[in-house]
Amino acid sequence: MSWTLVNHGEVGFADGNTGHVYTLPSGAPTVGDLDVLTVNSDTVVTMPSGFSLATQFVNSQGSYLWYRVAGGSEGSTVTITTTGNFDTALTWSRWQGGSALDVGVNAHVDGSSDTTTPAVSTGTLAGTAELVVAFAALHSGGSPTNPTWSTGYTALDSVTQNAVTGYTAYRTDAGTSAEAPNVTWVTGMSDRYILVAAFTPATATPAAAGTLQSSTAVPQFQNTTSGPRQTLTSSGGDA
Repeated sequence: MSWTLVNHGEVGFADGNTGHVYTLPSGAPTVGDLDVLTVNSDTVVTMPSGFSLATQFVNSQGSYLWYRVAGGSEGSTVTITTTGNFDTALTWSRWQGGSALDVGVNAHVDGSSDTTTPAVSTGTLAGTAELVVAFAALHSGGSPTNPTWSTGYTALDSVTQNAVTGYTAYRTDAGTSAEAPNVTWVTGMSDRYILVAAFTPATATPAAAGTLQSSTAVPQFQNTTSGPRQTLTSSGGDA
């Protein structure tokens, strides 16, 4: 079964302390739909009810990649609650064709201005025809423009709320080889995070052989990940 992008959307806001209500462009999902939600904020954000964590990086400011598989009771809105009214960028996409999280990974750089995301890798994927969603979360700089994603990835959404930016892209044909998405842009940003989640299709071709990626703890950061496999890499910057 192939992947179908049902719809997608984006929004920037700074009124999440009591909960910012985001109305899903396609309304309530149907049973089996996969909703992927990314949030980048100048503060810590509470995961909305019904979603699960694919991967996140939090260092006072938070970047998150969440997902849910619809069971039939979900509504047409999602409430995003931030710790205080801080700038926040959100993107959302809805997919049909699969649901299970294969792997969620992230990489991050703080305090070092550049115009590219740090290197990240999913490691060997579980099968072929996987959906990979990549999310670049940028802070501290000007207003970045002209995002250009690496070969094989299709740009999805781009949203900037003052000095907070979120870019998303995807591919639906990932094989068993490791995925290493990257995005470049114009105007340097000091805090640069990239979060990646891969999802298996309804029927996946198993990999002949593969190894799981080991997690690396980074005590000086607040970082919590969950899901079938997790990988965290760190480079450069000051925390």
